[in-house]
Amino acid sequence: IFVTQGRYSESAIKAMLVRPEDQAAAVAKLIEKAGGHLIDYYVLFGEYDWMIIYEVPSGKEAAAIVLTAMGAGAVTGTKTMLAMTTIDAKAAFEAGAALAAGYQTPGTA
Repeated sequence: IFVTQGRYSESAIKAMLVRPEDQAAAVAKLIEKAGGHLIDYYVLFGEYDWMIIYEVPSGKEAAAIVLTAMGAGAVTGTKTMLAMTTIDAKAAFEAGAALAAGYQTPGTA
């Protein structure tokens, strides 16, 4: 699951002021073409204009989705994060604990 936040480009805002539209269907279609599905789409007021939550097979597909939208000139200033369930996070901490035993920190050799 990935979360991407971003801003609409100036040209996208101008176009939406002339013809307001709900972008959720277009975003869902793009994500589906990348092999995933849109969980939710929010419009924000603040540092970012929008946030999407979606599931795709890997970071490669997440990057492709964002690059497609940015390349089209519709969005700018994106930030994408991997989201984990608490169960997945616990497993990551367990894996990290196992790796930590053999990890040599800089300057301790």
